[in-house]
Amino acid sequence: MLNRGFVFDGSAMHDATPGELPTIHTSDGAPHSFEVELQEARIQGHVLHSIPFMLDEPNDLVIGADLSRPATKVIVEAPCRFEWDGEVGYGWLERSRRIDQL
Repeated sequence: MLNRGFVFDGSAMHDATPGELPTIHTSDGAPHSFEVELQEARIQGHVLHSIPFMLDEPNDLVIGADLSRPATKVIVEAPCRFEWDGEVGYGWLERSRRIDQL
């Protein structure tokens, strides 16, 4: 499992390993609001848009999600708005899950 992020302090990027992130429950990437604990900080995240896609054989990118293919993994990319100690910033979130686990 890849569970990693980065924090930019205005001059440098710092590795950031968040606590538990919410997994997706639907092919549109719900839940769309979530909280992430990062070291001692609590960061509120809000998905602005969802972009679902699937990887198909042999090497195809399928836009959207075909729920009739249970063993296929859906990947949801999402630009997000983040709030941390009253400050607002924007970033990118990627989550994935097998169709049969949604």
